Amino acid sequence: MSGLTHRRNLSINFRFHRSRVEAIYLYLNSTCILIENLGGDMYKILVIDDENAILNLVHTALSRVGYTVEIALNGEKGLEKFDSGQFDVVITDIIMPGIDGREVIRHIRNSDRPFTPVIGFSGTPWLLENNQFDVVITKPFFLEDLVNSVQHLSMQTETKCVSRKIHAAAVVQPTAKFLK
Repeated sequence: MSGLTHRRNLSINFRFHRSRVEAIYLYLNSTCILIENLGGDMYKILVIDDENAILNLVHTALSRVGYTVEIALNGEKGLEKFDSGQFDVVITDIIMPGIDGREVIRHIRNSDRPFTPVIGFSGTPWLLENNQFDVVITKPFFLEDLVNSVQHLSMQTETKCVSRKIHAAAVVQPTAKFLK
């Protein structure tokens, strides 16, 4: 579904999905500015932790700023989700029973998507050797630090360009690109 508005040399076209604005096309003379991912599919984040309270807290915080979040209650379920899905960032606890965060990072780095950014959080970050994590956050942590880290990593890995479409690289503000 779409809507169109005209004003002199400016046309604005809205693309809707499930009653929400998904994209805006601004046409000024022969230039088109496409603003996409306005509440649509933002970056997809996988969160792995063995503590329900942490999972729920991180899920709520990242969902509120526009990310699609999947959670896994242990490393084994996290790896199953990673292997069967597409995630832009993975967040994992480092110390967990069974498959821990070090095994999660090792699996991701040896997968067909080795450049997936991974944030590890732990109450004992000084125990990490041969750190392959992109970011390590010490528990307890501020949610703002986690959100900023996810935002930073998702901006760095902005590779989701399809044809003439662009995807938002920021959590709060959508990106705009001039199309000719």
